[in-house]
Amino acid sequence: IVTVVHRRCPVTRLRVFPVSVQGPGAAQQIADAVQLANQHTDLDVLIVGRGGGSWEDLWSFNEEAVVRAVAGSRIPVISAVGHEIDFTLSDFAADYRAPTPSAAAEAVSPVLVDVIEDIRDKHSRLTRVMHGIFRFHRDQVKSALHVLPVPSQILQRQVQRIDELSFRLGSGIRSMLAAVRPRLDALNAGLQRIGPGQSWQRGSLMLPQLRQRLSRAMPWTLTGKRQQLRTVASTLDTLSPLAILSRGYSILETSPGGTIVKDAESVRVGDRIRARLAEGRLSCLVEQTERQS
Repeated sequence: IVTVVHRRCPVTRLRVFPVSVQGPGAAQQIADAVQLANQHTDLDVLIVGRGGGSWEDLWSFNEEAVVRAVAGSRIPVISAVGHEIDFTLSDFAADYRAPTPSAAAEAVSPVLVDVIEDIRDKHSRLTRVMHGIFRFHRDQVKSALHVLPVPSQILQRQVQRIDELSFRLGSGIRSMLAAVRPRLDALNAGLQRIGPGQSWQRGSLMLPQLRQRLSRAMPWTLTGKRQQLRTVASTLDTLSPLAILSRGYSILETSPGGTIVKDAESVRVGDRIRARLAEGRLSCLVEQTERQS
């Protein structure tokens, strides 16, 4: 048994309980050895066995003391008594019957090379799974970074929008003035051609109509201009640096110098920087820099 186990798996630890296996008192020695083995908590399996012999030589393993000790063992017991054709009562009380002692040794000792190969295979599979999980989460983070807008880009787009609205507003005012000027010039020329009396008479007739038209047009014009003013004011307020800071952002400046910090590589560990918040400022010490990949 010892030779087979050490040949198949040299790292296996064995503990031998030598006893007489035949003759007077052998049965009690075997039973005592089984009970002694159960006092050791570090044992995984117990082989109760001997080589072949006559029916009388194997009789000790039919004794009641041995059978009861095997049946009551806390440790799993393999019975390996004699040859394959030999049967004893201990075989039926044990957890497993091996046809020979060598077969019992093979049953409890895996081939070390196979164990090492199995461990390597499981390690390789586990490594592949972990790498797959890592790549999956890394791709998710990269996707999230591409979706999330950069604050500086948002500010730049809104500034361009304000410039566009300002240009359109100025163009609209100039277009309105250009459209009205010919009418004013025509009215002025007409007034020059007609006499003062006629001008007064016509002016008296047109004045109520013009006053009524002006009364109707003025509220509509003022309402439209107010709405345009509110839109521009709201856009300006949204893009105000103070409004951006009030949403939790901050502006970092070098100290001293006051240069805006835009890149983690523009400062070094140990530098002092100032953080401008919506309310107040903070003086900070750079402990670590990390550039976004």
